[in-house]
Amino acid sequence: MDPLIQLQKEALAYLVDCFEEYQWDYALIGATGLILQGIKIRRVTQDLDFAIIADINPQHILMKCGLKRTKLPHRYQWRNLLIDIIPIKRNTRQNIIYWSTGQTMSVIGFREAIEYAKKLEIPTNEEKILVNVAPIPIIVLLKLIACAESVDSWDIDHAQKHFRDVAACLKQYEYHSQRRFDCIKEVGGVKDEFECAGAFLLGIDLRNFSSERIESSFCDPSKKCCSLQMSEIDKILFDCLRRGFRCENIEECQAG
Repeated sequence: MDPLIQLQKEALAYLVDCFEEYQWDYALIGATGLILQGIKIRRVTQDLDFAIIADINPQHILMKCGLKRTKLPHRYQWRNLLIDIIPIKRNTRQNIIYWSTGQTMSVIGFREAIEYAKKLEIPTNEEKILVNVAPIPIIVLLKLIACAESVDSWDIDHAQKHFRDVAACLKQYEYHSQRRFDCIKEVGGVKDEFECAGAFLLGIDLRNFSSERIESSFCDPSKKCCSLQMSEIDKILFDCLRRGFRCENIEECQAG
């Protein structure tokens, strides 16, 4: 087994124990959450990203669990891994976290990531562990928002990283599913209908997960991400994603 993958699995087991000990609802998000659900991305990810429900600042408890602080208030280190842990309060509708550094971060979609997380069984050298992982459509939304924030701050390299992960999801989503064939007629008229049907499905599923906050937060980030340099197929996939998100009453495609 790749040493990095093994280290990530050990970290997952360690962190899940910590979250469960303190009864924190949580979800694994980010690129690792995509990889564990079968999405192949063209880069090595050396960190883990979590959203947790915590009504108090979890920093002291996380350090008690063995994590080390870094210069960023939401980033910790465990062995050689960087771990981002974003805390949101249980009973709040606040969409932004204001960090002690003066930075701000959108937390739109984080609550839904935790609410709709599903348990995945992850094998390790010693045993199997169950990890709460956010659904692919919600991770895509989080990456679209992060991409848009990076565009706003002119961090184009970071924006491109998130966009490449999104593009991988749009190409691979439910690739071996019958739902792709059911929805081909809905993406009629575009190049490579079967290849683009997954993006359309992802848009439908994101809409099904959506809260009012997500629905109002999808359009602007998707437009900003479109300002990046894209290939022709990426533009088509992005358009199919938006068409799926706006689609109504497509019963055949909603079985997933």
